[in-house]
Amino acid sequence: MLAYEWANYRYVSARFNARKSVNAIMDPFTIQPEWFVLNFKSFLIFPNSTLDAVSREAIAQTIEILRLNSDDDLVNERLTYFREYVAGDVTFAHLKKRAPFVAFEIERQGLLRA
Repeated sequence: MLAYEWANYRYVSARFNARKSVNAIMDPFTIQPEWFVLNFKSFLIFPNSTLDAVSREAIAQTIEILRLNSDDDLVNERLTYFREYVAGDVTFAHLKKRAPFVAFEIERQGLLRA
């Protein structure tokens, strides 16, 4: 019974815990920077193409199970954070606190505002 499994408590958000259900996804404590990448044209998340096929498949499965690209609210949230940053409505420090993945990808992809 998973109710008594410590690993089951790693997924804090009710939304994502429900989506995860009993499916195997990437362990958030083992995910490394740059395994997931953000496409700033579509605001969709993809596995990094430089990874081996097994890792890319595990990441793609995690994206699918958690609906990271098919949940319009999540995609729009990433877009909104980016637009607010580009418009100067929020600082990079604020972005790092509120949307660390978006901030990481902005920096990694060389899109920091001057």
